[in-house]
Amino acid sequence: MARMAKPTVEQQRLTTDSQVVKACKLIVRHLHSRGLKPGAKLPTQAEFRQSTEFSNDTLSAAMRLLAAAGVLTRKKGLGTVVDNPDAVVRGLWTVGLAFPADALCNIPFFSQLLGALQARLVQADCRCRFYLGPGPTAGPRYFSYYPFLEEDLTEGRLDAVITPAEVTADSWKKFLAAGGIPVYVGAYENARCGVLIDQRAMVRQAVGMLVRQECRRLAVACPSYPNPGYDRYMEGFRAGLAEAGLPRTAGKPVCSGRLHGVEGGRRIAAELLSRSPHERPDGIVAVDDWLVMGMAAALRDAGAYRPRIVVQCNKQASLAFTLPVTRFFVDVEELAAQGVALTLERLNVPARPERIQWLQPQVAAPVREDVSA
Repeated sequence: MARMAKPTVEQQRLTTDSQVVKACKLIVRHLHSRGLKPGAKLPTQAEFRQSTEFSNDTLSAAMRLLAAAGVLTRKKGLGTVVDNPDAVVRGLWTVGLAFPADALCNIPFFSQLLGALQARLVQADCRCRFYLGPGPTAGPRYFSYYPFLEEDLTEGRLDAVITPAEVTADSWKKFLAAGGIPVYVGAYENARCGVLIDQRAMVRQAVGMLVRQECRRLAVACPSYPNPGYDRYMEGFRAGLAEAGLPRTAGKPVCSGRLHGVEGGRRIAAELLSRSPHERPDGIVAVDDWLVMGMAAALRDAGAYRPRIVVQCNKQASLAFTLPVTRFFVDVEELAAQGVALTLERLNVPARPERIQWLQPQVAAPVREDVSA
């Protein structure tokens, strides 16, 4: 078995000397915020020392470490210049993953996303910290909901946090003011900065598909409506109806009374079956695959009512349904990759404006495992 290389003295100092870590971050942010290219000259240590709190020894150690990582190089007669600004300094940044326990335990998407984010952070040579919030709790949360997260930030053990849970505006601002970088990944459209699943585009396209299949009475299946912070899918539904030349009365939400998952789907099926046949939708769109799994099973068991169904699914763990279903896949790996890339970008240049990136679900081919009665 090959023996692992022994860490250099500078690498050891990166894990033990907080001042050297801070100096490395300062220098990395200096060259990224100014867009310095390979060959660009850095200020001298004396100039850095005049504008910072760091000693000459600390700055020397930081520059040696960055030179060993390939970020900088020292040339005789030129001083310190940029070699590769995108070179990775192992363990420089510490990123937290904050997940609510209720969602992580009950919704497979969250466990898939957690694993994908951790893998991407390890690939980027970041350190990971995990913060699990007690549950269940509904609605936007404070970062104080996650034990030790705020303490780690104020003590310098945390640089950024990625979360798929809604965060209150006050808590988000407080985290930023303390020097941290928060990034959201998911579908909560009130998020200030992050990577969001574009459910509006998915539902809009789904409506067009159903109309082309001669569906004229459409519905959105969801746990509840309105659902603050998750309204874009209804915007897409109305936009799809308008583009198809159908009135708003041609489509409406059908809800499970805030009951999620398979049981929520069964409740929706019961509500649809209680209607007279001419009042039932012939096309249904949903952004919850577990809801559709319960709904499809109940409709199959009940008889001959067979609406066309389109649903958003996770590419990495797509479900099998008991009725034919058209899927739009959300690539959880791509969601994680974009979330980590945005986090690193903002760590390198904290002053850069916050922004939202939209991830488009992609329509998939029919799946043979889906069974019609």
